[in-house]
Amino acid sequence: MLSRSVVLLLATSTFVAAQFSCPLNTISKNNGMSGSIPPGAASMVQVPAGSTCTFKFDIPKGFALKIETTADYDISKRDSIKFDDFYITSPAEKKIEYAVRKTLPYNVVSKSGSLKFFATYTYVDISNYQQVIKATGTFFNTTLEANKFTTVRAANNDQVALKYGSRETGFHDETMYQTFVFDGNDFMNSEYLGRYTDLYHGPDYTAFSTSNTLTLLNLYRTPSDSLFISNDASAVKKYDQYKILVVSSANQISGLMYNFHDNADAWYTIICDGCNSINIKSLDFDTSYNGYLEVQELSPTQKLPPKFRFQAGNNQLPQLVSAPMTTFHTYKARVSFTVQGEN
Repeated sequence: MLSRSVVLLLATSTFVAAQFSCPLNTISKNNGMSGSIPPGAASMVQVPAGSTCTFKFDIPKGFALKIETTADYDISKRDSIKFDDFYITSPAEKKIEYAVRKTLPYNVVSKSGSLKFFATYTYVDISNYQQVIKATGTFFNTTLEANKFTTVRAANNDQVALKYGSRETGFHDETMYQTFVFDGNDFMNSEYLGRYTDLYHGPDYTAFSTSNTLTLLNLYRTPSDSLFISNDASAVKKYDQYKILVVSSANQISGLMYNFHDNADAWYTIICDGCNSINIKSLDFDTSYNGYLEVQELSPTQKLPPKFRFQAGNNQLPQLVSAPMTTFHTYKARVSFTVQGEN
């Protein structure tokens, strides 16, 4: 007969194993449409010191994985939780994340032994999402539309060039990270390129398609004032410098337009979502340069002729651009500006 202490030890060991285990097998939809990690847990579990565990998920076409994490750990102790190669910060209270990549790692590292976490997962059927078609030369909110995916189409034999713009604060919001990008006409049959943040890097800070279509999907539904603008790649690839500014009708903004590398040209597209026009209130030229600034309506894709041309000492302001989007081109010029959207 087993002694009471041995029985207690076995019971304790069984309890710990049920609370934290690191499965070797990949979790798939075939295991059930929902579940929890660690397997069998119903609340936060303390992970033993020295543990490194990767929970692997298989995500089939037409599905996304939703994970809701509650966690408490100290990053200074080199503890961490990583989802889709991004850290889940602590403390986290039912932090919701989505993923669409075919194989997804959920990494838990407990160096200290004090890390605690609990997560639930659900496979979400997105195969019936409706497609929204956008032409290049247009802008749209980064939150996208509920239960839909957006496909941008460039001209035949061209490519899509997609850029992100934030409000006048200049700060990027979470929608950059929350937008999934696919190289093609839909997300069911196209190559997954990653989140937009994976593609947002120099020198262009632009996501390019390999064909004339690029598809975007956002499952988070986080409200945002940020915008995507799409162009034909042939219209903007030649630009040495191309920036996006997002303004509003509530406040005017001021800034400086010039080529950061002191080369000849720089382009800026200014967008005011919900506005009828953009008011150019002031332009102040640096007189050590002898160039000019041109203003055309809409985006570079439309290839419209300049509506205004300004130089030092030759500025009749204010001027109104009768469109919610306008593109400024500086040539050998350094210009301080003030603009505001108008309803």
